Amino acid sequence: MNFSLIASIVALVISIIVPLITFYSKTYISGFLSNKFNIALEEYRQKLSQIGEEKKYELEKYLSNFNQYSQKKHEIYSELYKKLKIADGMIRSLVGFKREPSFEEYNKKDMEKYLIKKGVLESYARKLLVKFDTEKDSCIKDIRNYLALIEYNEAIKKYEEAKNYFLIQELYLSDELAGNVLSLIKSLGSLSIDYDPQFSELRRSEDKRKEINEEEKKCLASLEIIKNTMKKELSIGYYKENIPS
Repeated sequence: MNFSLIASIVALVISIIVPLITFYSKTYISGFLSNKFNIALEEYRQKLSQIGEEKKYELEKYLSNFNQYSQKKHEIYSELYKKLKIADGMIRSLVGFKREPSFEEYNKKDMEKYLIKKGVLESYARKLLVKFDTEKDSCIKDIRNYLALIEYNEAIKKYEEAKNYFLIQELYLSDELAGNVLSLIKSLGSLSIDYDPQFSELRRSEDKRKEINEEEKKCLASLEIIKNTMKKELSIGYYKENIPS
């Protein structure tokens, strides 16, 4: 056997097979790695997409809640301001100049109609007018005092409504606004005591009048601050600052 020939054939086969094996090995490994990379890349894309969808959902949910909150806030601010204005107006109108009839030309029947119109029960109106024909001046004085008490009770009712509404809805108010409203409520509460018809004599002292005047100024200042704060917090610019980017 010609070993030289066999050796040549083996060398030829090796020279052919080894490159082929090397080529296919590299191709397989490259394809395997490329496939693994593509799989990993797709998984990463899916995760990014999932994160994006979750973020989008969270943002949409936040905006929906924020919209409901801001809508409710608008309603509460409007109603609260109205109640505070009414309470302030009614309490501060308890004293000072008032337009009301002198009752000089009223007869007993006219007086009864007037009292009923003011909300006095018919039976109690008749009780108030028992001495109208015999002691008219004294009777009218008693009637004025009683009507002043009714007016006072109505003012206190509106004050309590405003205060209770504030306490119930305080959650929707900023700390700044809540502090201003509380300041107004305290001043109105102080005035409501001073304006009680039963203590009218106490208001006549100069020191007390000065004290009352200061409380009245506080009320006016607080209302102005409350109005401006509400306007600021209900403006578009204020909401833009509180919406996440």
